Amino acid sequence: MFKKYENKKHKDQANEFLHELGEFVLSFERVCESMRFAIILMLRSQGLNNENMAHVIVGDKSSADLQMLVGAFYMEMPNQDDEDKKAVKKLLKRIKDTTEKRNIILHNSWDLGHIASWGTEIMAVATRYRTKQNSGAIIEPHGINPSYLRELSIDLTEIQILMQRFITCIVQPQLKVTEELNKPC
Repeated sequence: MFKKYENKKHKDQANEFLHELGEFVLSFERVCESMRFAIILMLRSQGLNNENMAHVIVGDKSSADLQMLVGAFYMEMPNQDDEDKKAVKKLLKRIKDTTEKRNIILHNSWDLGHIASWGTEIMAVATRYRTKQNSGAIIEPHGINPSYLRELSIDLTEIQILMQRFITCIVQPQLKVTEELNKPC
């Protein structure tokens, strides 16, 4: 919940934080879009010509669902060796790890209160309320600053590059996925 800003510094820091949060969200969604595209291309490569049917498969899917579909469809693609399958699994693991971080960031109660403006960078407190069957309520506070969001966005940009290379391998099956994904970003 946003409260009135304590002062100009606090407002400027909050705006920087919100800018980085927006960049992170957009970067994450670009990765999800690249997974959708990879799924559609894999379906096309195996003979599905009805674009709308492919959109039915990828529509309204969460990141976790898209990761599962990318992995499952890729494992069914012909002529993929174990090394390439392992490289795709590694890429999907990286996306999964980032998805978990995203969920911690986005599915919380936020506080950008006045005490956050003491340092050079705002430290927002994201509080995640959880419920466990055997232990009841659990409150998980997470301190998140613009630098952390910026690092995640950079990581997501690298993932986008890797996804583009993966997509290129789908449309150019003579390319080796392992080699393409192991190139520096």
